[in-house]
Amino acid sequence: MMRLFALLAILASLFLSGCSENQNGAVEPTTEASKPALWKATRSDGTGGSAWLMGTVHLLPADIDWQGLKIDKAIEQSSHLVVEVAALEDQSRLATVFSNMGIRAGLPPLSQRIAPDLRSALNAAQKRSAIPFKVLDRMESWAAALTLAAATSANLGLRQDLGVERVLTLRFKSAQKSVAGLETIEQQFGYFDQLSEADQRAMLNAVLRTGPTNNESYTIMLDAWLSGNNDKLLDRPEDGILATPGSRIALLERRNQIWTNQIATMIDKGERPFVAVGAAHLAGKGGVQALLETKGYKVIRIQ
Repeated sequence: MMRLFALLAILASLFLSGCSENQNGAVEPTTEASKPALWKATRSDGTGGSAWLMGTVHLLPADIDWQGLKIDKAIEQSSHLVVEVAALEDQSRLATVFSNMGIRAGLPPLSQRIAPDLRSALNAAQKRSAIPFKVLDRMESWAAALTLAAATSANLGLRQDLGVERVLTLRFKSAQKSVAGLETIEQQFGYFDQLSEADQRAMLNAVLRTGPTNNESYTIMLDAWLSGNNDKLLDRPEDGILATPGSRIALLERRNQIWTNQIATMIDKGERPFVAVGAAHLAGKGGVQALLETKGYKVIRIQ
């Protein structure tokens, strides 16, 4: 399934390493196109630098060839890579931050934080995650929602090391180019932690109602991404992560606005970043590239 946030990939690697066997067979795209959306943004007056904007998928199956000449050229012309959060390979630190922000004693059991008709779905989700209830019950509602959402695609055999950000990071480091993040891991977890308890519980309920992802639904998402149809990705409620207007504003719209300002500053300073963020952040009228246009920047789609 599509992941708006690298957090789900993080949680998959932290907690679900034992649940990654592909039980439904290999995921294969049905489209022959392999042209993920790519834009170039510059100042309208021709001064300053340039930013290449690419939507990504944080987890991918094997044998997906998404790189091509236009992406190669953009990487060659760019000065450095900018992702949502850099240095995600430090799993120990990620686990520490998640525990500090998302786990605490004295919380009601998850079974008391969900709709009564979802208790069987909660039991099934717990079995998929292989995380004991004594651990899940100590998670904040947002943390439990993310953890269980990460487990929904564990049966598809998706791999974080094949995700676009990880591949791009290796390419840039091999070329001795730096890698920076738009956010810190504390900031990204913080967006969830600052949600109201009502929004957190709505997210948890929505994740449970969605249930596990199957090959067919993931393939639809993968085809949309490979063919550059980012807008289609917004048709999905992101397995409950954007379950309420409050969560959508906090987790998608507000972050898009913050990132747009950061990227605009880079362009104004003459920098040439290659910006790779979850594809849904580059979709619709509120996408980063659309917001740059509203600020007066020239944005051209090059793939």
